[in-house]
Amino acid sequence: MRDLIQAGLNQSIAEIMERDVISVPVDLDQEEVFRIANKYHFSSMPVVDHVGVLQGIVTFDDLMEVIEEESSEDMYRMAGDLSLHPTQQRVFKRIILRFPWLLVTLGGTFLAAAIIRFFEILWEREGDLSGHDSLGDFFATSLTVIDSGSQWTFLLCFLPMIGGMAGNVGLQSSTVMVRGFATGEVEPAYFWSILYKELIIAVVIGLMSGLIIGALVAGLFQSAGHMGFVIGLSLFGAILSAAILGTLTPFICLFVKVDPAYASGPLLTTMNDIFGFLIFFGIAYALLP
Repeated sequence: MRDLIQAGLNQSIAEIMERDVISVPVDLDQEEVFRIANKYHFSSMPVVDHVGVLQGIVTFDDLMEVIEEESSEDMYRMAGDLSLHPTQQRVFKRIILRFPWLLVTLGGTFLAAAIIRFFEILWEREGDLSGHDSLGDFFATSLTVIDSGSQWTFLLCFLPMIGGMAGNVGLQSSTVMVRGFATGEVEPAYFWSILYKELIIAVVIGLMSGLIIGALVAGLFQSAGHMGFVIGLSLFGAILSAAILGTLTPFICLFVKVDPAYASGPLLTTMNDIFGFLIFFGIAYALLP
């Protein structure tokens, strides 16, 4: 429009028109449209069909809406929550979207616990594998035996699980809060309602995780049924604590006029570890001989 207005009265359209027009097809992903507009510093983009006929335009407001939506989606995915608007979805749906990612963490940290336990036994026996046909045979036979004297060292193997699960649950809760503050989906006035929903999610996820890991420990390790109960109960408590901290910390940061984004950093991670380990060893100390 500017070129048209500034052109001389005797100039033809052919002299001032843009022949090499940058446009986007109607079926292009909206995130890619934003990348193209950002690359060429456009405030709007023409949308054309497969033969190049103009079908409409994507305005600056449209582009801002796209980048906000895509940023939220990326943040939630990094936290293991596939909801685009988690605060507006039903609790059951949010559990379904969250738990598979936490299940991956649960499996990985259980494997880490088994590795720690294996090398603990190897260390105690000074690397002596005599009497066993293979390393796998040693792992299968020695790992299953737990006597009363090795209870505490056995518990130490599961510290990565407590820290990992609590950290991920806390990150999910804090990400929902921090992003919700930025987009306006979360209002401080609705704190109790938000906390209530996060607690329901944490209770269900904590129960499922605790039952799974408790059954695995009791089933794989001889004379360890009570250990499975202790670890499962501790995992439930750590997950519940992490959900409360992950929800509460961003609100506290907002209240004291500190950027809530700090809540999903080292502060929350450290508090999750402290409370998670206190719960873990507190329950073990109370229930084990």
